[in-house]
Order: sequence, then C-alpha cells, then structure tokens
Amino acid sequence: MRSHLTIALGILLLAAPLTFAVCSESSDPPVQPDVGPSDANARPPNCGNGSIQVTQGETCDDGNLDDGDGCSSACAIEPDWTCPMPGEPCLPPPFCGDGRIEPLIEVCDDGNLDDGDGCSSACAIEPGWACPYAGATCRADQCGDGIIAGAETCDPPGLGCDENCRALPGHACDTSGCHETICGDGIEEGDEACDLGVAANAWGQGCTPNCRLEPSCPRPDGALGSACSTPCGSGMLLATDAKACDDGNLANGDGCSSTCQIEAGWTCAQPTIADTPTLTLPIVYRDFIGQSRRAPGSSAPIHQDFNVFGGSGTRELVEVFLDADGKPVFRATTGLGTSSQQLTSAENFRLWYRDEPLAGVDYGIRVVDELTLSRIGESPMTYQFSSTGFFPIDGKGWHASGDETLPAEAPHNYSFTSEVHYWFEFKGGEVLSFYGDDDLWVFVNGRLALDLGGLHSQQRGQFTINPDGTITSHGFIGVGGAWEYTATEDFGLSQGNVYEIAIFHAERMETGSNYQLTLAGFNAGKTACAPICGDGLVTSGEVCDDGAANDTGGYGKCLPDCMGYGPRCGDGHTDTDHGESCDDGPKNGTDQSTCSRICTLGGFQ
Repeated sequence: MRSHLTIALGILLLAAPLTFAVCSESSDPPVQPDVGPSDANARPPNCGNGSIQVTQGETCDDGNLDDGDGCSSACAIEPDWTCPMPGEPCLPPPFCGDGRIEPLIEVCDDGNLDDGDGCSSACAIEPGWACPYAGATCRADQCGDGIIAGAETCDPPGLGCDENCRALPGHACDTSGCHETICGDGIEEGDEACDLGVAANAWGQGCTPNCRLEPSCPRPDGALGSACSTPCGSGMLLATDAKACDDGNLANGDGCSSTCQIEAGWTCAQPTIADTPTLTLPIVYRDFIGQSRRAPGSSAPIHQDFNVFGGSGTRELVEVFLDADGKPVFRATTGLGTSSQQLTSAENFRLWYRDEPLAGVDYGIRVVDELTLSRIGESPMTYQFSSTGFFPIDGKGWHASGDETLPAEAPHNYSFTSEVHYWFEFKGGEVLSFYGDDDLWVFVNGRLALDLGGLHSQQRGQFTINPDGTITSHGFIGVGGAWEYTATEDFGLSQGNVYEIAIFHAERMETGSNYQLTLAGFNAGKTACAPICGDGLVTSGEVCDDGAANDTGGYGKCLPDCMGYGPRCGDGHTDTDHGESCDDGPKNGTDQSTCSRICTLGGFQ
C-alpha cells in the first residue's frame, strides 16, 4: 500500500512543469524560454541595483529588471544561464560559436561556425591545427606535420618551402608539395602578380616579362607620352593614391590586400633607404648571330647589323620619339657628322627590340632576366649595376642551341641587345648615368633623353631631370674630358606623377662588353608590411597574439614577440601547478593517449 507521502509526491511531479538540460550537438544558439514578467509583488525590494541581496532571496542581479537575459525581473537565475558577476550581463547557455569552451562537449570554440579555420562548425579541432584559447584564432599546430594550416603556405619544409613553412620566392605550393613557377607559362601562381604567357608578357601589355604588374603609360606614336597610372599590385604608391599600400602583388594575408588596403593586424609603410639595399629591374636580352659566327652546318639566320660595322659613337641613328609600341624608330644608316654606316635598314633594326620574324624567319631569341642594382649612396639614394665583362647570355640563346660559334680569343656570346623599363615618381633632381658600349639610347616619357650613338668603345653620358619638367643631358666620347654635347629639352613632366624610363642597349662587336647603369634620387621601392604584435590578431607573420596584456610568455600565454608560446597544455610537459594531470603533447585527446585535450586524465576528447 502506497503511503500518502508517495501519492502526494506523484501528484506534485505530474502537476509541475519538467525542465531537462539536454546536451545537443547543434551549432545554433539555444532558444531562450519565454519566462514572462515576474510578479512585482514577489520581487525583492532591491532587485535591479546590480548587487546581490542574498537575504532577500536574490540569486543574481544584472542591474536591470528585464526577463530573458539570464537574470529575471525577480533577480533569479534563469534556466541554463550563468551569472558570475553582479552588475554584469549573464552568460547564455553554452553553444558552439559563442567563444567559450564547454568541457566534455567542445574542444575548441573560436567564436564562429566556419570550417577550415582550425575549429570546425561542430567545435572540433581540425587536423593540423591548434586552438589553445577559447575565442581566439586557431593556428598551425606545428610546421613539419605535413598539413598546411594557419599561416603556413606549405608543409613540410623542403624544396621550395622554408623552415617556417612559407613558400620561397619563385615557388608555388599545395598539399602535394612545391614546384618552381615558370613566368610565361600563362599560369599565375606563387608570387607572380600576373602571367599572360610568353608572347603577352611584354612591356606595354600590362604584365612585364618577369610577371609583375606594369604601370599603364600612354605611348602615342612619335610624340611625348603622359603620366602613367599605377594599378594595385604595381608596387608604386603615390601621395594622391586611393591605395593605402602597394607591395607589388595581389595576394591577401601579407599585410597589403588584393585591393591595396592595409589588412587588420598589420602596419605598412614605404621603405627607407636602409631597408632597400638593392633595386631589381626586369631586363630582356635578344640574342642574334653576327657575321661569321654561324656554326658550321647550321642554317640559322645571320643578322646583318651585328659583328660587321665599326665606329666611335655616332648620334641621331634613331628618331627623337618612341613609337606606339614604346620602341625606338630607325632614322638613318649613318650617324650625325659621319658617313660611316652603322645600320642596314629599318626592317633589320626593328628586330633589335621585338620578338617577331622577318619574312617568316626568326632572327632573335629572347632571354628574360633581372638586373640588380646595389645601393652605393644615400644622399641622394643611389643604385648602380656595373660590369666590365658584361656577358649575361653566355651559354644561352643561339649559343645554347649550337647554332653560334664563339670567338677563340674571347669566348663569349656577343651580338645581343638589352631592354630595360623603369618607373619613377617625379620629384625633381633625379640623375641617370650610363657608362659602356656599344649602342645606347635612353627615353623618358617617350622622348630621347640620352643618345650615346652607335658603335663605340667605353662611353659615358648622363642626364638630370629638372624640377620644372625639363631634362638636361650630357654626353662625351671616352672615359673623361669635356662634354661633347649638352642639351636641355622639355619632357612634359609634372611633379608627383609617375613616368617611364626606357633603356635600349646593344652589344654588337667582339672587342669587349661594358655596362654600368646608375640611378640617383629615384623612388625607394614598394610598400613593406609587418605584423603588429600585441593587437590580439594572429597574422601570417606571427605564431600567436593574445593582446599586449596577455603576451607575457606565462602559462597558456603567447611570448612577447608573438613568435611562440609559454608553457601550455599540449607542450608535452605536465604543468601540475596549473591544474594539468597529464600532457602527451600532440597525442592529447587521441586514441593514442588517455590524456584529454584539456590535459586531464580520462580519455575525454
């Protein structure tokens, strides 16, 4: 026979609403109960003042009389809420994406429901990632585990991948490994800013021969050009730009975004002189077979302008203005003040700086390279490339194909041209100097600024860009002595704008090869960005960043330089002083360990 107490309890249980705490894997925030307004007569007299009056029956007080926010209008904690601090908002029931880790239910919570960022939409740590702190950005677990995660662009280190699991310049990496990029294959990858293919990677087409974005410079046929526009990714930043930075590429995650805006967690600035020890310019060589240099048995074409004429430097072989393609234009076969022939025809000269056939025959072979100038002065900033044995295509071009023989007394690959383009922000006072042989013409804004004439031995010249937009050029024969000529002409330049310098050179005889290019007072270079340690944002240049106050290197904290961690769960050392009962490092929370992800025994994962 049931007792009256048992019956009463049964009736009470049937009459009372039942509340169950249900653990769910749903990532959606829980629906809050509709508690309704409390009876004002049952409300403690001081409820809502932000201080808990235990003697009046309060279990919370968040400073208001609202229901549904965790602390009811009667100052009672609502179901499944947590109210840790009087006067502060209560914490809702835990759910994946709230930035709090609920032990035994979640192993991470980075405050979002995104997959692929280390902490999945189910609040589980993804392979290759580490998520040491609730609400913080996850990062790569370790470089060398074979999984590309966090700021890594490759893993493991090796060919094309450095010790920090970042792809080396000139390489592209994916989960299968790294490979060298090939500028001209039409595939934009790695640190290439563009790649339109061999034929289209040319000056004036938007993508330079070395796969860098090119400023757009109007090139009218036979007339002065005008200021260039500098697209995002060109590496040039002007004071009047809408761009906040330009690091010479269109990659995100390196501080300067694909839209040339500074990314969160980074600081970007134009480099100082000390930051730019070198200046690298794209250069294109075109190799030709000169007279008497075709190999026996070869049918390769001989170019009639190479290894045939002689001279001591003759000017006015080319027109004053470039054509619409940005190339020099043939003017005469003989130079100023002499009857000595230097060139054969406009058709043959056209091939010097173009990749095209003549009557269906390809005379030249293009070789793309870079010319690196070293800093030699700082007032003004001055860069120079200098070589008294300038043989950049030895073993390349027609020589590599076996169609060209080399002179026995000087076994080098002569008979070639070179072409360099450089863009600068005009401020006034810039100086370009050249010393070498054989042919040399320099154009600024489409107009001839330096004419060192045709075939000659070592010859020097220079020009200065004046603040009023004119250029004063000088040239003389030999290594010293008085200027042969001095001229000042209007080049239509306006300060603060970007203009193009085009340098056209040729090595045509077998009596030595010299090349010295000096640039003084030109712009320093592209934007340099660096991560901000202490802002709480982990960027690709940091291992961790928990904010300036937390980057102390203490337990569970990031080091002050944001390049590593202090003691923490997962480091393989059991820190009993910090509540750890075990620590098996990367094995924590796996079937290889009885230690959980939070360094407690029991096998919880």
